Amino acid sequence: MRKQEYEACDRLYRQAQAAGHSAEALVWLEKARVLHEQLQSEETQRQLTIAQVRYDSFRKEQQLEAQQRTIKEERTRTRIFIIVSFLSLLVVLLLILLTVQLRRRKRMIEETASYKDRQYSILTHDLTNPMLAQQQVLRMLYRDFTLYTPEQVHALTGQLLAGSDSQLSLMRNLSEIAQLEQGKRTMQPTRLDLSSLIADTVQFVRSTADLKEVTINLNVERTLVTADREALRTILRNILSNGIKFSPKGGVVEVGTKEPNSFYVHNDGEYIPLEQIDEIMHAKARVTSHVGTNGESGTGIGLLLCRELVALNHGTMQILSAPNEGVTMVIELTP
Repeated sequence: MRKQEYEACDRLYRQAQAAGHSAEALVWLEKARVLHEQLQSEETQRQLTIAQVRYDSFRKEQQLEAQQRTIKEERTRTRIFIIVSFLSLLVVLLLILLTVQLRRRKRMIEETASYKDRQYSILTHDLTNPMLAQQQVLRMLYRDFTLYTPEQVHALTGQLLAGSDSQLSLMRNLSEIAQLEQGKRTMQPTRLDLSSLIADTVQFVRSTADLKEVTINLNVERTLVTADREALRTILRNILSNGIKFSPKGGVVEVGTKEPNSFYVHNDGEYIPLEQIDEIMHAKARVTSHVGTNGESGTGIGLLLCRELVALNHGTMQILSAPNEGVTMVIELTP
């Protein structure tokens, strides 16, 4: 508005000056000057206001940037704190886990050492007693051989043979277990005829059965399986020996094949409780040994060895027992 007034006064001033009206021109010039000064003052004020607004905006932007930097730095510190705390917690957990593992390993080593000590004591006992008995029989025969009848000599040598068979079986089992523990025993599966292998193994335990007057009945047919020959022979030998051990004097042990790929050993001995069967099937160490019907001792490692060898040959072992029905062990192998 003032700008228009100023332009009008300036125009009237120029017109009055051109018309030679000096006094009138002077009036319009004064008005124009006053208006010009007012316009300059308003423009200066407007410029100052704009500058102030710009300054305020700049200050606000600076403050906002500072706040954002502060927030960013705080977030960074928080992240670093979280990461350091997590790593510290992880280190603590790893240390705890390592400590637990070391304690567990120490306990396992101590248990293994204790178990080996017990095993050594048991094995020493089970090896020493038959040897002492054999030595006593041999001493009796050596001192007064002529005092004994042929029948008595036959019976005494049968005892010696049975003891020798027991010791040999124990030594073979120990050798097998040592090789398995050291990873030196590898399975070499081949196609085998169970009937011929059973017949061969029966001959190995025949003397022990005869001494106890236990009859071994064969109910076998040609049955082909895939397994390691020596492992299967060890399984058969141990199961047959167990069957004879827990059969009563004059009892019967039956060995047979079952289609398509399994065999069984049945004896008419005492019933095995379910908890004892569970121990045999799941024990991690030596199976608790039980005295045979004729006082035969044992280490309890035979059945454990059988279980491991059956598993290594991808087979299954099952123990069936009921009151007045004896015990049947069934081994199923790969056809």
